[in-house]
Amino acid sequence: MKLLAKTSVYYFSSAIIVFLVGGIVFFEVLKIVFYKQVDENLYFEKVIIEEEIQHNINIPDYSNRFGHEIEVVLYNRYLRKSFSLKDTLIFDTIQNDYGQYRFMRVADNSIQRGYTIAILHPLSETHILMQTIVKVMFIMFFSLLLVLIIINYIISRRLWLPFYGTIKVINGYDVKNNILMNFPQTNVTEFEKLNHVLLSMSEKIRHDFFNLKEFTENASHEIQTPLAIIKSKLELLIQSENLGSTELETIQAINQAITRLSKLNSGLLLITKIENNQFENLEQVYLNKVIERTLKSYEEFIEHKKLIITTNLEESFAIIMNHTLTEILVTNLINNSIKHNVEGGFIRIELSKAALSITNSGNFLNENTSELFNRFKKVSKRSDSLGLGLAIVKKICDFYQINISYNYHEEQHSVVLIFPVK
Repeated sequence: MKLLAKTSVYYFSSAIIVFLVGGIVFFEVLKIVFYKQVDENLYFEKVIIEEEIQHNINIPDYSNRFGHEIEVVLYNRYLRKSFSLKDTLIFDTIQNDYGQYRFMRVADNSIQRGYTIAILHPLSETHILMQTIVKVMFIMFFSLLLVLIIINYIISRRLWLPFYGTIKVINGYDVKNNILMNFPQTNVTEFEKLNHVLLSMSEKIRHDFFNLKEFTENASHEIQTPLAIIKSKLELLIQSENLGSTELETIQAINQAITRLSKLNSGLLLITKIENNQFENLEQVYLNKVIERTLKSYEEFIEHKKLIITTNLEESFAIIMNHTLTEILVTNLINNSIKHNVEGGFIRIELSKAALSITNSGNFLNENTSELFNRFKKVSKRSDSLGLGLAIVKKICDFYQINISYNYHEEQHSVVLIFPVK
């Protein structure tokens, strides 16, 4: 439900930004409205006082009448007219603090005399009222926002349930199984269209997969048969007594090419089968026994090159793999260490529960070692090398999540297989 959480956070963040901007605008508008009301009251008081100045000689104390401080001063002369209205801070001896006031000062003249009017209207009550309104609005907004987020999450959760159901079906889909995808029913048109497209796409992928698999198997089988026939006919020709040396060399070259083509076909077919997960039978395989059998089968090659073999094998360690792929993996690695070794060299094999290490002597490779596990990348210039051995090893390791690495140091080639942690 990460999408729902991210959506809720997005809505909440957007609402906070909108609220902050709207809150500032609302506060300023509220301030203008209240200040306008205060100013209108001050103007009203000013008009009342000016009317009384026109008709009365003595001016009463207006503080008791209007509830705030008003000072009226009369002059026996005319004054220069002036008017000001502003906020000001005045120290309040009772509160022992500065208070904010709205201050109006008027200088004007009646028919017989001049006068000044000074009115101080405290703004503390206005500010308290404004703060109370803002707090109430703040609480109401966040309460409403919280309710909207909860409602949105619940509705979104119900709306997105078919989507997560579709994801679950896709994660459990295996193209090798002859089973159609069964998507959950939904009333959402968009999800229904998505399921329809995914179903059509999976059907096409499954159809193409089985067609390709069938083609690969048939092509491999059909190619192997004529290759075997050609090879047998060539062997009969070689045994013929009527052939000259030139013809024999030509037939021998053809025979070698046929043998190479047969091996190439078998190697590519094996890689395809591994990629298509056609080796599903798993069992406990003791690698030490596989290594010992493989070394025994290569005894003649080892003696021919006068190689020194040292082993340190963990006997109790077993790995869960397909037995055939295990044999191919070990055979390719050991064959590679023998084939690319030097005469009188060594091979050191170490097996533990964590790793398998095969180290052999050999000349420096001019090739880019990062490409050694690629198809048709030869580690030597030998004509009989197909460049598929290490590619097959890499495919098997990837299939079983085994980490494989190669290193060369001081004329020693080392291939290390790190087994996955159980």
